[in-house]
Amino acid sequence: MPLTLKQQKELAEKATVSLRTIQRIESGITNPYGHTLNQIAGALETSLESLGKNRSIDSLRVLNLSALAVILIPYSNLILPIIFYYRLRSDPAELEVGKRIINFHLNWVLICSIWLAIIPFVYKYVAPDRITHAYPGVLPSYILFVTYNVSRTLHAARKIGEGTLDAVFPRVIRLF
Repeated sequence: MPLTLKQQKELAEKATVSLRTIQRIESGITNPYGHTLNQIAGALETSLESLGKNRSIDSLRVLNLSALAVILIPYSNLILPIIFYYRLRSDPAELEVGKRIINFHLNWVLICSIWLAIIPFVYKYVAPDRITHAYPGVLPSYILFVTYNVSRTLHAARKIGEGTLDAVFPRVIRLF
């Protein structure tokens, strides 16, 4: 929940940093480092580790939501999360959740690819007289696969936001 202007002023005064710095950090324009981070942690009477957890959650949320690009670019739901995974910090819990996210999308890509490769043969066997150059089951199948992927990705984003990282894609075959 964003801070009000009054709360931002109070935090800036207590942390001995400028109001503009607080506003830039809150809006995501800049990330606090070093002295500024220590000052803010002291003003909030919390540890640096607890402030880092929010950044960890944000990194996981970006990694997870990057998979939504599959709506526009097929199979980008695997490529983009892998790129973001290698940019994560070395927090073991964060890396484990990142692996689960990538494993889900890797499983999805394999199952979707196999199904889309098999379906023309299934149509040829089931209805050989009605086959044309456009197999009628490929596009609806792909749309169903993408819809499932998007719904699971949004569900995982909600779980990441709630901080229940154990519930993020728990049942997948580990390939990564």
